[in-house]
Amino acid sequence: MRDRFGELLRDLVSRGRAAGIIVVATTQKPSHEIVPTWIRDLFSFRLAMRCTSSDSSDTILGQGWASQGFSAATINPSTRGVGYLLAEGGLPTLIMTPFLSDEEIDIIATRAYDLRCGE
Repeated sequence: MRDRFGELLRDLVSRGRAAGIIVVATTQKPSHEIVPTWIRDLFSFRLAMRCTSSDSSDTILGQGWASQGFSAATINPSTRGVGYLLAEGGLPTLIMTPFLSDEEIDIIATRAYDLRCGE
């Protein structure tokens, strides 16, 4: 099953790139068992959010970035939405993504539902 998933993911990323579609994959457990290097290396853009270890950060960004000072393990856990973005061969850049509370997401989802269903 895992090998089949890997094959399908590789195909999706390749076809998506050719069609101008960016595939987003996420994990809550960045380890080499979950994200082997051959899967990580398919992605031109990698975002490592707060991790518990430098090894976990390197699993997402690539080997050696943590030792060069780009470790998502150094991000303050209370700073939500902050992570290191590695884009197409550049240097990882510390960024802050938009953060929405559960209540804000609920408001947006309700509004989207109302617009789609004509209410």
